[in-house]
Amino acid sequence: MFNLIRNVASYATQENYQVVVDAYSRVAQAVTSSPFKVEKISASKLNSLAKCDESMLFSLYSERCSRPTFFVIYVPRSLLIFRSSDKSDADTIRLALSSLTRLINALEKGPEKAFIPNIERLRISVEKEQSFKDIHHASACNFGDAIARMCSTGDAQAIINEASLDGRFPLQIAADNDNEEALRVLVHFGADVSKQDSKLRNVLHYAAQKSPELLKLLKSSPKFATAMDQIDENGMSPLCLAIEASQIKCVKLLLDSGCSVGPFPAGPLAFILTLAHSADALPTLVDTIAEKSPHFLFERINGTSTILHEKLDRVLLFHILEGVARNLDVNVRDGLHQTPLHCAVKRGDLPQAIALLSFRADPNAMDQNGDTALHIAAQQGSLPIVKLLLCFNSSATAKNRRGFTAADIAKQSSTPHKKEIMECIQLMATPPHHPTPAPEHVISDLMQGRALSRISAMPSEQRDQIINCLSLDGGGIKGLVLIQILLHIENELGYPIMEHFKWLAGTSTGAIIALALARGDSLRTCQSLYLRLKDEIFVGKRPYSESTIEHFLQKHFGTEPTMANLNRRKVMVTATCIRTTVPELKLYRSYRLPLNIVQNEALGYSDPEDCVIWRCARYSSAAPTFFPPKDGIVDGGLIANNPTLDLLNDIHTYNAACQYSGHKEADIGCILSVGTGQSPATDVNCSTFSLTAPTSINEGISMIRDIINLKNILIEQITSSDGECVKRARSWAHDQKIAFFRLSPPLSRHVELDEMQNETIVDLLWDTEVFFHFHVRSSSPPAAFLPLYLFHTMHRLEYSFFELQILGKVFISDEKE
Repeated sequence: MFNLIRNVASYATQENYQVVVDAYSRVAQAVTSSPFKVEKISASKLNSLAKCDESMLFSLYSERCSRPTFFVIYVPRSLLIFRSSDKSDADTIRLALSSLTRLINALEKGPEKAFIPNIERLRISVEKEQSFKDIHHASACNFGDAIARMCSTGDAQAIINEASLDGRFPLQIAADNDNEEALRVLVHFGADVSKQDSKLRNVLHYAAQKSPELLKLLKSSPKFATAMDQIDENGMSPLCLAIEASQIKCVKLLLDSGCSVGPFPAGPLAFILTLAHSADALPTLVDTIAEKSPHFLFERINGTSTILHEKLDRVLLFHILEGVARNLDVNVRDGLHQTPLHCAVKRGDLPQAIALLSFRADPNAMDQNGDTALHIAAQQGSLPIVKLLLCFNSSATAKNRRGFTAADIAKQSSTPHKKEIMECIQLMATPPHHPTPAPEHVISDLMQGRALSRISAMPSEQRDQIINCLSLDGGGIKGLVLIQILLHIENELGYPIMEHFKWLAGTSTGAIIALALARGDSLRTCQSLYLRLKDEIFVGKRPYSESTIEHFLQKHFGTEPTMANLNRRKVMVTATCIRTTVPELKLYRSYRLPLNIVQNEALGYSDPEDCVIWRCARYSSAAPTFFPPKDGIVDGGLIANNPTLDLLNDIHTYNAACQYSGHKEADIGCILSVGTGQSPATDVNCSTFSLTAPTSINEGISMIRDIINLKNILIEQITSSDGECVKRARSWAHDQKIAFFRLSPPLSRHVELDEMQNETIVDLLWDTEVFFHFHVRSSSPPAAFLPLYLFHTMHRLEYSFFELQILGKVFISDEKE
């Protein structure tokens, strides 16, 4: 303030003295007093102002200067109520307050300390609603005592039934402002809860949008049952508005009170649900309504479509399809013979299209014009959706009733991505590429051939006893690549691939998938799990919430099941113990060696009964900087991001223990190692890599760049899943005459472990499909895949040698004569 005075004084001259003083007065007023605060004004200050009217209740005063500020003063107590540089605004407030003599008198009879806060609240209410009368402002401001005084000294029925200019009654106004005290007093004096305003809304319509406490208060009214089923001008009941406002407790209270569950003029509850304001509350709303109306999600909207045809939050869609409405047909048709997928694609709704496809929506279903979802996506020019549909086996050659393929429609369009869309569709419409053999793989091809020949030479009885192993790398959200690869193979086979893998190993994201598969989850279930995972877990900033990921895993795996419950298959997941300076690889298994307890403990094979499944998944996936460590244990990817070598070592140890104890050894047919994709290599300037003390700014900048590059190289090496570790695993497997297959597609760009963008996720899946199209030779019938992974069925086939090679290798088939 001293600096302000000094600065003002520096501008003052004899000529402009009064102007500067007036300016200072206004600035000081703004600094020292809020224009919205009601406060006592001193007699000297009041005397310095000019009175603008003759009112002795609320009066208008102004400063004595050329550009005055106008003040509304409550004369009996000398209270400054309002101030404005606009005289018209100030006078409007004065006139509105002056008309509320009945309410002012009631407030004057209240507690002394409450008067100024009450007048301030009243002033705020007047600014919002200048047409309100005394009872309306009292209801809006929650002046319960004032309402009681006015009703006690006047005609109570006339007062509580006086409508405002906008057609609302005091009861509705009190509820709309969530004013429980005012509501209680009005009900006490006989306010009718079923009385409807100009919008045909009764008090329950307003209370249902605010809080359950208001509804509980109103429930004692004799007309509550009538009021809770009344319909407003929009065809909505109080229940509908509670759902729209996402007031879960209000919804439950109304349902428990026996309110109607529709259908309503505005639509069935399934449609009303789509109007809810809070996406986070939707799953709970669905469960709450389903308790009283189990089949509400199956109701038809407008007599044709269903809730699945509407635009839905993806979290809600997942909740519906795997929860209360799991039997709801995801391919249900509307009046235009469109499936929910058609509608999502037509809206350009990529998240909903992803969710529907993960629940087996048929991408080749046709509407009344014969258009598939791919036809619509091509017409809309949505490149991500086109890629997505092709990744989910949408037919690139299907024709509509006019005889057009999706590529034909794309060609006729004028969308920005027309060229890219045509290329994608035409790629999948052409036969797979047949690559030529790569000479550098001659030796591994030979060893692979010997391993396969060993299997083919077995008698059928022995072949039925072999065990195939599956190894799944770590990689965060790129676990979708693992699932997409296995789904691709499963589609070729025509039946579940997991029927033929009895020994699984996984790291991090691969561990979660391995545990899910081991307990019997389908690949589509795993895909749905991962598509939910990114939206539910990767929320906020890193490190992400520990409680969120643990709740997610507990919800899926349960809190009690242990590794011992996974007895249909052997499964092993990796983790890293960081309690010491030398990190230690920890393996959590569903099995033990055929040795005694002491020997198992000595060899590091803990009791599966002590290993809770969700904890094992949490340990293995606790990626540093992404999630906090759990019990001193972090992501297994720090030591074994590709767990194939650890799986081979466990197989070796298990068979050695079998030899020692006289048990039958496990006869391994093949190992399928699946990766989460190979990011494109980037060039690094390694000309210096000098970490000596810099002698100049340029050297300092260069050193920082070198440190970053070195850090990236070390991280890539620590978490490496391809390259030398694959070569070692392949050599070890071949030395044991075990067939070895490695599938890990090259990615078009680097994808973060916590990637959340749907377009990037689609590109991830697309890279996988392109990889299979160019580098995996298919044959018809799909029996070519059978001997690769399912050797026990080879006795039904007349093949002697099969080989699959990735990134330049080939699939060779020599038929027996």
